[in-house]
Amino acid sequence: MRGLFWFREDLRLHDNPVLLRLAEQCDELILLYCFDDRQLAPGRFLAKGIGAPRMTFLKESLEDLSESIAKHNQRLIFRRGNPVEIVSQLIRRYSVDCLGVTTLPGPLERKTVETIERRFPWLEVIEDWGHTLFTPDRLPVSIPDLPDHFNSFTALVQHRKPHLPEPPPDSLPPPPIISKTEESDPFPAIDNPYRHEWVPPDWFGFYGGEQAAFQQLNYYLWDRHLIREYEYTNNGFIGWNYSSKFGPWLALGCLSVRQVWYSVRGYEHFCGECESTQRLLRELLWREYFQWLMVKYGEQVFQPGGIHGDPAYQPFYPEEFAAWTQGKTGIPIIDACMRELKTTGWLSRRGRRMVAHFLAHELDIDWRYGAAWFQQQLIDADLAVNWGNWNHLICGERTQLDNVLKQAFEYDPQAEYVSLWLPELQELPESQRHTPFWSRKPADFRFPIVDVTAWKEAL
Repeated sequence: MRGLFWFREDLRLHDNPVLLRLAEQCDELILLYCFDDRQLAPGRFLAKGIGAPRMTFLKESLEDLSESIAKHNQRLIFRRGNPVEIVSQLIRRYSVDCLGVTTLPGPLERKTVETIERRFPWLEVIEDWGHTLFTPDRLPVSIPDLPDHFNSFTALVQHRKPHLPEPPPDSLPPPPIISKTEESDPFPAIDNPYRHEWVPPDWFGFYGGEQAAFQQLNYYLWDRHLIREYEYTNNGFIGWNYSSKFGPWLALGCLSVRQVWYSVRGYEHFCGECESTQRLLRELLWREYFQWLMVKYGEQVFQPGGIHGDPAYQPFYPEEFAAWTQGKTGIPIIDACMRELKTTGWLSRRGRRMVAHFLAHELDIDWRYGAAWFQQQLIDADLAVNWGNWNHLICGERTQLDNVLKQAFEYDPQAEYVSLWLPELQELPESQRHTPFWSRKPADFRFPIVDVTAWKEAL
């Protein structure tokens, strides 16, 4: 039997159930990765599908994957273009009998596989939910009946066990002899590529690939036991150790979410359960919740009212949006966050919430432009997690917790973070760096683009 395995957001050999199955049942196997060049053009919301930090991370991840499969006397074919046409071409050219692909929650990704199935009704298509903790048969209710609220979702699944991670294949079938001359396309040129020396002090930096993913997993859990501090450090802004940093590897599938889940469970078994380990597991359930929310609602996730369907008009103000993306709003904590995002592709959990709230609720701009910008810029952009988080934001009520200045003083009390990313503020006393507009602001720092009076009254 001749098989074709199509890598997507599963750039790993460990816990890759579809690849493992094809390795067992095929005599010959083609390994493929498709890059859709349409991601490089700005879309409806003015952002590309992928930016320089994630492009760099993707390139490194594919290089790592290629090295791993080369040890099995295999090779990865890299192709650019429309994935449906590329996969169809290879199926015809090499008389492929079965196609293996990991199921993804995005509606476009699922329609792509359905299109191929319709084109080749005789083709055996092997799919599995390798991007999630659970498979549909492990969920307690059908997908349409899954609750829309996280706490209700957690109550349903928190005591259910995900599938155990699968081992990597012992060996891989060889490629067809006639495919050995199949040339890979060159990787797209990266404008202003991410450079690891750009990251703040005390960072290791994000290096793509399965090997780097396991190094970070072991570092965070076993080498430094940093997971025991997560409950107290998760609102940090500066440095490498305040959070797990697993996101980029989970997003591209260099690291399996089930592997992380059971690694944390293993840590609890040997070192003891604590609030911090439970918090990290809960955040993996947040990720899981967003995956199934996208499966349930599909295209509705991208609509103005999100999953709740409120058709309210969503305005767009180009100048204010540009100021937000470039970190030039005149609000130091917002500008520091957006400059870090633009430079490194990373932003803390607290920072993401703050800048998203600022765009949607203070600038009153259509939230989908912000979600699309995040999708372009974030090195750990996961379609379901990113758009799910923005849906969650617009459905919530505004509270005192969303007072940007209040949060700035609470989570960056010595103004270290804003001083790092906005060096022009260093001429001011530390106490004035979050509010230069109420003192002698630096000449090259603009006045706020929003009225901050209400924030002052609430401090």
